[in-house]
Amino acid sequence: MYKLPLIKISNKKIDKLKNLFTCNITNISDVSFMNCLRRIIESEIPWIAFDEIHIEENNTLLHNEFIQHRIELLPLYINYEKIYDHLEKNFKLTKFHDDKKKKEARITLYSNEFENINKIIPPYNNYHFPITKLCYGQKIALNAKLNIDIGKTHAKYSPTAVCLYEYEEFETNIKTKYNFKIESCGHVFGPIEPDKIFILGLVVMFYKLHILECDLLEKKCEAIKFNKKYLSDISDVIFKFLSKKNKDYKINSEVEKLIHIVKEGNTIKIKILNEDYGIGNLFTEYLSLFEENISYIANNKIHIKDNYIIIFAQLIKNNDEKTIHKILLKLIKSLKSIIKKII
Repeated sequence: MYKLPLIKISNKKIDKLKNLFTCNITNISDVSFMNCLRRIIESEIPWIAFDEIHIEENNTLLHNEFIQHRIELLPLYINYEKIYDHLEKNFKLTKFHDDKKKKEARITLYSNEFENINKIIPPYNNYHFPITKLCYGQKIALNAKLNIDIGKTHAKYSPTAVCLYEYEEFETNIKTKYNFKIESCGHVFGPIEPDKIFILGLVVMFYKLHILECDLLEKKCEAIKFNKKYLSDISDVIFKFLSKKNKDYKINSEVEKLIHIVKEGNTIKIKILNEDYGIGNLFTEYLSLFEENISYIANNKIHIKDNYIIIFAQLIKNNDEKTIHKILLKLIKSLKSIIKKII
């Protein structure tokens, strides 16, 4: 493996009033690591939200799509390790304004009026979230289910409102101090707090590398057991999502490979499915720093909607597919090692 410096995390602070987590991260070999972590936290942590919303009747002032959107963005209070337990539940919501004494008044439909909702949608500052208003004689009836996905699919699945890092130096190096900041969305009215989002991001990053490593080794990919029970519980959720969400992930020998290595002239083209600039830049920059056998390396994503990233490389010695295969495997193992030490 490459001798990557051990990442140091210090000065952790949590502001519960603002749902804010901050920390200092040092000993980073290249800024691409920070950028990859930021991208994952913003858009690749699996989370749960209302998705299948079937409106049976609605003659209120707001049209169906508007109400669906409001419900989808409701903050949820669910233990992360138990989010799969809620997928089969059906949540009904019905309200009819037939109070003759309040004919001239509008009544409000609130988020706590779902059937069987229990404490999944808690109040904020003792106020429940309004969905719509009903005039006398108006009615709304709907069914809703929950789904698990990531922020790349829709913003409702993103656990963060803000995720960024800052540094004072004009150019970054191993001594650069990064000020990392996470402000969580409404989900953190529940158990998924901003410091846990930071850990979730690292676990997702670890598993993405783990799946790529298994793909290169052509072996069955299995969940990792961590020493801490909480980490093992959330890692099971993340692995279950990653293995089911995308058919391209190599769960068994029948599934298409994630990494395709092809030599075209003097250049070796590495195509990595289901990844974008986060992993692409991470591999490119770290190999340019630590691999002496590389004379040229760059990456490209031809179209924004493409579900893959391409890395182009040229080696000084043994410029072939087998050599780049070994180099990639060595880098992935090195990155996994330093991430596991800080989780």
